[in-house]
Amino acid sequence: MPQTRSVIEFERRQYRMADLPDDIAIETVMGCNLRCPMCPISVGPEAMNGRPTRVMALDVYRRILVQIADRPRFVLLTIIGEPLLHPRIVEFVALAKRDGHRVALITNGTRLDRPMAIGLIEAGLDVLTVSVDGFTKETFESVRIGARHDVVFGNLRGLISENASRGHPLRIEINYVVSNRTAPERDRFFAEFSTLVARINFNPIADFGGQFVPPEELLPATGDPRMLLRRSAAAPRLPCIHLWREMFVSVEGRLMLCCNDIKLESALPSVMERPLRDIWREEMEQHRRNHVDGAFDREPCRSCRINSVGFLMPVEEKRRIVRNQRRKRLKRAMLPTRLLSKQHRERRRLEDRPIGFLDLPAEGATLHGFAAVVGWAIGCLPGREILNVSVRVDGAEVGRAHWGFYRPDVGAMNPGEGRSFSGFEYMLDTRRLSNATHVLEISATDTASETADFGARSITVQN
Repeated sequence: MPQTRSVIEFERRQYRMADLPDDIAIETVMGCNLRCPMCPISVGPEAMNGRPTRVMALDVYRRILVQIADRPRFVLLTIIGEPLLHPRIVEFVALAKRDGHRVALITNGTRLDRPMAIGLIEAGLDVLTVSVDGFTKETFESVRIGARHDVVFGNLRGLISENASRGHPLRIEINYVVSNRTAPERDRFFAEFSTLVARINFNPIADFGGQFVPPEELLPATGDPRMLLRRSAAAPRLPCIHLWREMFVSVEGRLMLCCNDIKLESALPSVMERPLRDIWREEMEQHRRNHVDGAFDREPCRSCRINSVGFLMPVEEKRRIVRNQRRKRLKRAMLPTRLLSKQHRERRRLEDRPIGFLDLPAEGATLHGFAAVVGWAIGCLPGREILNVSVRVDGAEVGRAHWGFYRPDVGAMNPGEGRSFSGFEYMLDTRRLSNATHVLEISATDTASETADFGARSITVQN
């Protein structure tokens, strides 16, 4: 996660923000042509607080673009709904690209035929994420109700082929919701598509910030905790990053607190009524201040648990850590490393290496197929970010993990800018390993080229 102004202000809990954030999400369509059971749109307007199906008007979209034109940003043309239902979606992409923005959208793939794919690529779209749940026809069509397996998978392969023929100008990702029904096919899907796209995101079933109850038959009975974000109502809560990092605008032109404000219960003003910057500095500032003060009594924040953590470090402990960090910097300013003996220089170097933890898999776990390797890593000194996270088995590197995922618990435990974005994930293909006991290790390297090993775990492969 890059250290943008928005992220730094969040880490410092500065609720007053002079400028709009770097990420803008725009709900170009509120509606969908599918009836997926894990999505509130499938229920109808009653699940969306009466919001009807509609597409964003061109004048509303132009008003948004004018007000974010001060600098290039990341613009996502999806919040909830299917953006390719918009008859002018290719034009919307081109207009945002004309202003220098990086543009992305998320689609269910049903309308992503070859002309649409070509249109989006030629309009300059930067990132396209296709939502596909399940690998077989039976599973896919039982979850993505209204979609045809042959059409969506054909469109996805056609997009990959068209993009490759043009030199890969488009970053293609896949979202895969891991439910009780789709979990058994995750490994087969990953094996088929992981080498064809930039990334496959295996997402847990969402409850949209407590605004929607997913069907019980899709929820996992036991096992993989990543299949569903279950957080205790009693767990401590931190300020939510969404109120700092991104600005969300509904199809009607109203600001939203976040992607879970699907019912618009925040009742924020519209861009057609007041400038976005004013709403961001006034109404949104009040919501940020509420979060800093620990007040989560308004919807959708009241029912949401995305910002929950399993523990909360006492303020006194945070202050102690900060004081120690300051003393450390002062001591090093007074006694530079070059003046130390060789032995003490080496001791200081070892103290400054990255630290981290391996959450999954657990010690002694038995793995088969593709297994999630999940944890976190941070640099010890200010200005040192993690450069890469290496996954090793029996001493040999098997791949590099994706680093920079949101980990509010780490940010709470280790105060410092950017430390709430220190999570990493990697999908380990155990089929390439022998059926035996192995040692799994993680190595994190920071921007000062310092490397530390941690998380050594004994795992058993049984394919």
